[in-house]
Amino acid sequence: MIEKNAVDAPHPTDADGADMARHVSRLKSLLGCDEVTVLALDAGKNRAVRLYTTISGAFPEAASKPVPGPDWKETVMVRGQPMLTAGEENLRMVFPDAEAILQSGFEAVLNLPVIFEGDCIGALNCLYRLTGVSLPTEDAIGEAFAFLGDSALPGILSLATRAGI
Repeated sequence: MIEKNAVDAPHPTDADGADMARHVSRLKSLLGCDEVTVLALDAGKNRAVRLYTTISGAFPEAASKPVPGPDWKETVMVRGQPMLTAGEENLRMVFPDAEAILQSGFEAVLNLPVIFEGDCIGALNCLYRLTGVSLPTEDAIGEAFAFLGDSALPGILSLATRAGI
């Protein structure tokens, strides 16, 4: 279930949005995904707040949702590793908003943890429709993960700060 964030968080500035759009464009090209969302974890790490999205209709900015289940938490939050979930059954087992993912035509999600000072503070989520598209290779995921840490992290931190997270 996705809820509108109860906190009246400030919206990103045009500069924040332009920076994220540039980073997201690079990540989409590296990973071959159709759409991207960026989530920040709340302090208790039980909810995630969407900071940026390329699909605002189905997945609006400033909406929050429960953090996905135990496998996702262990892989992404604890070990700080990317997690790829593909197929309707797997999506339903992992994501509390699987229905919205599936209704939007996506068949796979790649979650890249956003790591800051050794802690997972959020996730960059790449959504795939898979029609005529293959999932990214481990090398592409590694390159995207490095880019995320080196180039995109300051923009994500700026958005999270503006959102009060």
